[in-house]
Amino acid sequence: AVVSTQSTGGAKMGIYLNFTMVSNIMFAGFTISWVLLRLMFLPYKVVTSSIFESTSVIGLWPANPLYCSFLITLQILHIYWFTFILKLLIKIATTGDDVEEDTRSEDEEIPSSSEEDKKGK
Repeated sequence: AVVSTQSTGGAKMGIYLNFTMVSNIMFAGFTISWVLLRLMFLPYKVVTSSIFESTSVIGLWPANPLYCSFLITLQILHIYWFTFILKLLIKIATTGDDVEEDTRSEDEEIPSSSEEDKKGK
């Protein structure tokens, strides 16, 4: 999870500095780490062991069903978020464009003084 977070930050930094090759490489690293850690390791190791093996290790824990339901909800969210990653990958593959913008975040332009005057009046 730390790898994917650092890759996302590096890709955004590459976008803001107009280093498209850096942002593409970081996005590829982010995608690979997302698939490996969040879509493969988490459900096959963490979720299955918390559901099936936790009672034999720690005994009957009253909050275990709640904990397991939170892990399953998190896995569903990871799958949902991966659809956004796939959409961006498909867009890059079909158009040949670089990773140029983060569609999740709002427009981060600084308003000019003339725009501020219009808003103030």
